[in-house]
Amino acid sequence: MMDACLWLRRIALSTVTLLHATGLSAAATGAAQSYPNKPLRLVTGSAPGGGSDFVARTLAEKLSERIGHTVIVDNRPGAGGTIGADVVAKANPDGYTLLLNTGSGVRFKVMSSQRLYYYFGR
Repeated sequence: MMDACLWLRRIALSTVTLLHATGLSAAATGAAQSYPNKPLRLVTGSAPGGGSDFVARTLAEKLSERIGHTVIVDNRPGAGGTIGADVVAKANPDGYTLLLNTGSGVRFKVMSSQRLYYYFGR
């Protein structure tokens, strides 16, 4: 069984890598001076107090320190994370709404051909 601290480090490292890949680190270092000019919204598909919520709140705190703006954690539990993913998919595509999800529920829905409320391949 993996040590909880090691597991959390791996999650945090994966998240930081994802943020660098998506360009948020460039925004944080001043490449885009006008972004962000309002709070970011980090949607997670887990209930408050769960493991993903803990990771989301830790990530939001560190990201907020780095970019100098508030990052709000928005818990949207249910349907294996699909509800949270749906909220993000329907959000304004301005870069202020982010998704932190485990993906297992979404993968199950895609593989089982259940109806998704958004286009997964986008």
